Amino acid sequence: GSSYAVPKGKRANEMFFIIPVLLAWVAGQECPTDVCDQCCVNRSSYNCSYPGLEHLRPGKYQGLTANYLSYATETSSPSFIPRAREFEECTGGKISFSEASNIWEDPIRDLGHEEKDGLGIYHAYFMSYSHFPEASSLDMAESLSGRVELYNTHLKWENIFPKVQEMGRYRRNGTKDLQFLMYDGDFFVPLIRLDLLERDHLPLPNTWEEVMDLAERYSNTDLNDDGEPDFGICHFPREGAGHFDWWWAELIYGIWATYSQVQDTTQGFLFDPRTLEPNINGPAFAEAIKHMRTMWQLGADGCISDYFSTGRCAIGFSPPGCWKGVFKNGIARKHENGTVLWQPKMQNGSYAEPYRFKPFGTTKVEVDGILQECTAFLCPFAERIPERGHHGDNDRAAVLPVSPLAGQLINRAPFFWSGGLGIMIRKTAPEQIKDMMWDFMVYTNSAVTSAKDVASYVSWLDAWRTTQLPEDGQLFREAGWSEAAYREHRNIMTWALGENSNGAFNIRLPGAKAYTHLVLATEMRKFFAGTISEAEAVRRVGAGWRRETTSRGLLNQLAIYRSGLGQAEMQDVELCQLHRSEMDSEDPTVCLRFEPITNDVYLVALIVVVSLLVVAAFMSGVAFVVSTANAKRRLLKEKEDALENTVTKGLATIRQLGYPMALIGAKDFMNLNSEELQRCHEGLRDIGLLRVLDTTEEISYFHNMENVIVFFSYHWPSWNRLGPDDVQRHAMVHSLHLFAEKNGVDLEHVWVWLDIISIPQKHRGIQLLAINSLYVYAYSVDALIIIAPETVHQQTGQELGIDSYKNRVWTRVEQVAHLSAHGIDSLYYYTPTGLEVVDKKWLMDVIHVFDGQTSCCARRHEDFDACDRESLVLPLVGLYYRVAAAERRGVDRNEGTSTLYEMLENDRDRIFPQTFEYVQLIDGKEVRQKKILFGDLLQRVDKHLEQFDVETLSELIHHQQSVSTPVASVRLAAMSPCSFSNNGVQSLTMSGIFRQELDSMEEIADEGRQYSIDTDTMLSCNSVTELMEVKM
Repeated sequence: GSSYAVPKGKRANEMFFIIPVLLAWVAGQECPTDVCDQCCVNRSSYNCSYPGLEHLRPGKYQGLTANYLSYATETSSPSFIPRAREFEECTGGKISFSEASNIWEDPIRDLGHEEKDGLGIYHAYFMSYSHFPEASSLDMAESLSGRVELYNTHLKWENIFPKVQEMGRYRRNGTKDLQFLMYDGDFFVPLIRLDLLERDHLPLPNTWEEVMDLAERYSNTDLNDDGEPDFGICHFPREGAGHFDWWWAELIYGIWATYSQVQDTTQGFLFDPRTLEPNINGPAFAEAIKHMRTMWQLGADGCISDYFSTGRCAIGFSPPGCWKGVFKNGIARKHENGTVLWQPKMQNGSYAEPYRFKPFGTTKVEVDGILQECTAFLCPFAERIPERGHHGDNDRAAVLPVSPLAGQLINRAPFFWSGGLGIMIRKTAPEQIKDMMWDFMVYTNSAVTSAKDVASYVSWLDAWRTTQLPEDGQLFREAGWSEAAYREHRNIMTWALGENSNGAFNIRLPGAKAYTHLVLATEMRKFFAGTISEAEAVRRVGAGWRRETTSRGLLNQLAIYRSGLGQAEMQDVELCQLHRSEMDSEDPTVCLRFEPITNDVYLVALIVVVSLLVVAAFMSGVAFVVSTANAKRRLLKEKEDALENTVTKGLATIRQLGYPMALIGAKDFMNLNSEELQRCHEGLRDIGLLRVLDTTEEISYFHNMENVIVFFSYHWPSWNRLGPDDVQRHAMVHSLHLFAEKNGVDLEHVWVWLDIISIPQKHRGIQLLAINSLYVYAYSVDALIIIAPETVHQQTGQELGIDSYKNRVWTRVEQVAHLSAHGIDSLYYYTPTGLEVVDKKWLMDVIHVFDGQTSCCARRHEDFDACDRESLVLPLVGLYYRVAAAERRGVDRNEGTSTLYEMLENDRDRIFPQTFEYVQLIDGKEVRQKKILFGDLLQRVDKHLEQFDVETLSELIHHQQSVSTPVASVRLAAMSPCSFSNNGVQSLTMSGIFRQELDSMEEIADEGRQYSIDTDTMLSCNSVTELMEVKM
């Protein structure tokens, strides 16, 4: 070609520049000096001789700069720096590197998302394959499919491993489109010390159970002859790995996939691909978190530390990039002067090269909610466990004993975690810049350049092409790898990244950080520490994931999830069947097309025929007998329906948050004076001191933010003054300091639930909603503190203390509810010297709830519309259902349910009396009547427990999810427009606090009338004559 080029942008009619150039070109001369600076680019100053650049026109991108957002370039992709200089030497185009502080969030922040436009500073991004689908879903990623076809002569797309190709594709509008060019085949892969197995005559582990047994065996033993205890297993990521510790919980995914994904990559395992319901309620997830807990307890870092390279780990489980340094430099413990003090040796005296083999798997997989042995049908990608090693006849593991599981089918699922890296081009970047960035990507990704880069650099980029792993491995050998290490590496990489691999993809949804880091990792830490049970951990993870899905739009997340797996879009008819409310919220006309059309003519004819038959029947001589029998059956059915309805309402009290949970910060509570406290819920709400959590999901989210909730239980010392007196207040304040100190938490993160603060006092109907939320409140707190210092009742002069506290119906209910949800360890009673945990003898004193006293009964229900005992029927029926289901059928059993069930069953009829004596003072005369309390309700519960299977019982008991967002969990309670704070600033309108609960107020009112409760009664917080003790 010519030595000259007319720069783009010069006008074609400027012939006085062009003619001298053409004449010079014909003469074979250089660009004339008088026109060179104005219109010519001298190509001789460019160097396109580097392999992979020969096809590019010298100076093609002269004067252009592509802003490229990279991350930790010198560690993650160090080869890109010299390659960018070479590219600039050839094309004149400059790749301007900027370093992201967070490889996962910064690209999306610049690109923008649904809620906020991006900055648009960068033209291309180095990012994780887990996160580009968010940009693709918003049509922000440049399509690369057409470019691959045009430039494949140089790119050689066919040499990229099949699984790596899939990682960069996104399904949109029925077609898979390449929108992300991968530079990394990253999955979790194990290493093991063969010298230890040979020494101890142990076989190579294949299953997770075998791995954990070995990890436990070698944990806290000296593995490198330095006299110090070492680690059974070293893995990555792990906490302490900078931004990567956000993703340590992905190790759970890596284990979980082996138990759950059996078809192929498109199956997925994290969510149901039709409903997006988290797949966490089965044994697969349970096995995964059990094994992860063992790794957490026995393990150490397996990448950014020198633990493995200095011989301190028996097993390693990390991405391949973590092991490059190990294979280049070997395992050794050295003196500070570099002298080798120790190296692992085989029995024959040779150096014990760490052994790389296939990721661990399982012989049992989850099918229909249970673990079943792998068969060729259930596990089509399963393989037979080898007798010894994974690499054929010359395998170094041949010195080990035969595996006891040899010949069994094992399901493996190499997991591609968030470390899988690549480059995405912003769709809205200038066309020339996109072309330039693509040419740079072809250069750095092509077979001719990348093979050397992958082998020569200790980087995060692991082989993604078959051409990077030739059989001879010369480049790896030149970089310091042994022949055995390279052969084992090549075998595992080609197997995991190949067409027939059951490789599992990471969570690839907007909000990946929230799903994995904020929800899963947070709850797993608590589970590993033993502060919550496995069942509670599963419940909280499910609640958090559903909350995140709902907040981002279920239909949107569902579409992205399926696209990330390469699954086709769901048809409208199926979406309408499964997600009608969400579809209607987007377009109420779509689902109407699929509703069945009724034939009114046939319906009328049917009614006429049935009517004639009924008339004929009544004309018979047995009309009286039939009608009498029908009446009896109807009465019996009405009774049965009434029982069933009451049990259903009781169940609702343990699975639905009837009224939002209102809390006050511990420090704000301590600073309240008596007058402010007497303003109660409504007053404190109106000055913005309350934090309101509207749903169970929001409560879980609130806990995820490291907050703890304390529930105060105490005996009201007055009939005409609400809440605690000064003595009790002082005890409460002191107990908060003691609690914070005992549990190592900052008071900034401690929140208080107190009846007069947390329950509305003015509206009886709303109070009933709160009373019926008793179990959910108890379930949601972290501790119950009993406040019972010695004081005196204002009206009766009765001395109050521990004995009087134990004798109250409401305080007994509070303790029983907390015990059922949490067990005994977080049930404290306050003493001036500390917080003490109650014992079983204490519980035996309070278990007979209805033997206790209430203020309404003591005052013979004067000025009371109903007895407090009646208002407790529904929550206690729900509580009994939950405890009995746990102990009889194993639904979420815990220490608390076991302790409580034993006490309840020993004296059930007394604890849940069928009737009670209601005493009322009418016109100065005492009137007594027997009222039904529990009646036959517990027998109906027994029938449920016998009739329903475990899955149905679990659905009946677990908290019902809502469709609300977690916004309320991080806001203060809004305030009414007529209220003013102490400084005179007008407050805001309260909105949305009741949501669906207010829709059921008419039903609550009907229920209140059934129990002789006037739901229209309005109780002023400062009223003397209309006070009612609502103690929870």
